[in-house]
Amino acid sequence: MITCGRAFLRRLTDLTIGVQKPYYHIRLTKAVKDDLRLWLSFIDNFNGKCMFINERFLNSDTLQLYTDSAKSLGYGAVYGTYWLYGAFPTEWKSFNITFLELYPIVLAVHVWASLWKNHCILFHTDNLALVFIINNQTSKDPQIMKLLRVLILACLKNNILFQSRFIEGRTNVLADCLSRLQVRKFRLLSPTSRPNPHQVPQHLIPENILKT
Repeated sequence: MITCGRAFLRRLTDLTIGVQKPYYHIRLTKAVKDDLRLWLSFIDNFNGKCMFINERFLNSDTLQLYTDSAKSLGYGAVYGTYWLYGAFPTEWKSFNITFLELYPIVLAVHVWASLWKNHCILFHTDNLALVFIINNQTSKDPQIMKLLRVLILACLKNNILFQSRFIEGRTNVLADCLSRLQVRKFRLLSPTSRPNPHQVPQHLIPENILKT
């Protein structure tokens, strides 16, 4: 069983409710089609093997993984000595803060997931709504669902299970500096970090990620 993909079978199952005959036609919604595309993308790269997962959850303190978004400025993520950051485009500054807080988590998973293979990861966020969304792997917001699919796909490919837990924002100093584009302050607080940020893949930068 591919556990972290279960949420993306839910909408398919819901469509069968009330269907009494096997030959009845069912109209596929856009959300269901997007879910099917996720599975097709996964199957294209899946070799049929699924390793046993280390069931001990690795939290932010263990991984040294921290993410943050500043609604009017940008986003940042730190993983050990690795880091990435960027500014939000003008149109993103009006987006729901829950969506914006999810974005750097999605980037962190996509960029560094190969280093977390076969593990359970606990993401920390200071957004309670996002804790619920990540733990249930679903949202009524179609834009958040697009980000969730990118997150889930990276986790499927790397056999990662995940949960989320609330953390006070004031304890998230390094990622907070990056989300506010305060790179000099970040370097002073974290002198052992790598000299250059990790490059965000082109298809995942804000201008492109919602087009996928």
